[in-house]
Amino acid sequence: MNALRAGEYLPPTDDQYDPAADIRAHQTRLKNQQTVLDSSSSSDTTFLTKERLLELRQVQHERNALGKMKILGMQVKQNMGVRMDGTMFDD
Repeated sequence: MNALRAGEYLPPTDDQYDPAADIRAHQTRLKNQQTVLDSSSSSDTTFLTKERLLELRQVQHERNALGKMKILGMQVKQNMGVRMDGTMFDD
């Protein structure tokens, strides 16, 4: 403090915030997370089979048709747009 009062200058400090370094660290962290995710899962693994996806697409189409039919005031089947898993309803 005495040096400042005498008019002397302080040496510059190196503890300044560097936003570019912060951005680089963040990007590196994101790249590392992405490589971990890429290595842990294979690209050919899917959760649903192709048949299951086609079935779900058909159910979605039926639900859309059901909604349009209700808007038009038409009679609809009670089981239209419903997908049964086969676990609870099989004999």
